[in-house]
Amino acid sequence: MAIEFTDIRVSFIWAETVLDSFKEGARLPFLGQRYAFVPFFEKAREQPLAVDESIGLSLSAPWPKPTGQRFWYSYVGRQYLGNLSGVQAWKSLVPLRAKIAFPISTSLAGIALSLDAFYYPHGLALLANMRFSQKLSLAASVDEAFKLRRNPVFTIQWHTGKTQTGTLDAIADQTLNELRNHCWGQGVAGWRTALDPFTLFTVVRGTGIVANTPVAPESEIHRSLEAVANWSVSWQQDKLPALDTSRLSSHNPPPEDKLLYAGKRGRVLWFPSVFTGPAAVATLACYHRNLAHASLQTESLCGLAKEISKKIASRQNLSLDIRDCARNASGILGRLYGGDDSVYRSWSLRAQIDRGGFADHINAVRSFFDMTPLS
Repeated sequence: MAIEFTDIRVSFIWAETVLDSFKEGARLPFLGQRYAFVPFFEKAREQPLAVDESIGLSLSAPWPKPTGQRFWYSYVGRQYLGNLSGVQAWKSLVPLRAKIAFPISTSLAGIALSLDAFYYPHGLALLANMRFSQKLSLAASVDEAFKLRRNPVFTIQWHTGKTQTGTLDAIADQTLNELRNHCWGQGVAGWRTALDPFTLFTVVRGTGIVANTPVAPESEIHRSLEAVANWSVSWQQDKLPALDTSRLSSHNPPPEDKLLYAGKRGRVLWFPSVFTGPAAVATLACYHRNLAHASLQTESLCGLAKEISKKIASRQNLSLDIRDCARNASGILGRLYGGDDSVYRSWSLRAQIDRGGFADHINAVRSFFDMTPLS
């Protein structure tokens, strides 16, 4: 029986640090000033608040509803999200979410997509979620994913009425520029965590796989997983890494029927025992969403730590609010890295910090605040 997928989820995450929210006279003072953020968040938690009508920008809590959001529920210490205070949101660096008002479409068939922006006291992040709903073979699923990642198959209409067709990276770059310029002003700097987005690829529903059969090294499946974890244009010829070096698991030995495959800036959820079963969509779609938000939060906080470590090294003064956010981020990243019970636990987040080269920056900031190194 041939391998066939009928539901695949792919997410792309871009994050940049923007420190102008902490300056006097900032255009959106509620972002970088604790006393203003607290009441704004509590109002936005109840209903979206308009902040820029010229581009249809409204901000709300990052979750679409206060229940069934495992990542956010765990991340804030297992508190009911509908009652989360603005003080706790500030301490946890919970962002405000905006649905992108610019209409966006793709020329690829059978793809549903959404684009959300997340506003932090310290910056901006973008999350693109896409769903393949057509029947695809293993080879075809990789081909379609690469078209999404590399080809100019997206068209977006800006608030001026002008349309732009380009690659996912080009659309994301321009979207971040538009949002940053409107919310912080023309010419404001944004420091990207990395040139490439952080990615997540999940097979949610499939057939033709024997549920408990482990992935064979050097197999077609192994090569396909590597392809959508690292997105190398020469993936068909590249030397494959050992499976053990790409597997993330806190279990010893790791389960054979569940593989969280890791590239430097990508993850693949390959759980045949689940995606061939009756609860595939509910289980794996939820897992994908939770890990996407966990990865987004980690990426954004790492970006803040990276920029603050540079300021510390050059002995620049830090305002009270920026110090507060940097201290909070250092503590949260330490708990995420260590898999603490007070936050969402995933081995992927530790690898995201290590493989992204963020650990030294985080430790520099933790040392500044008299915290122990990551462990």
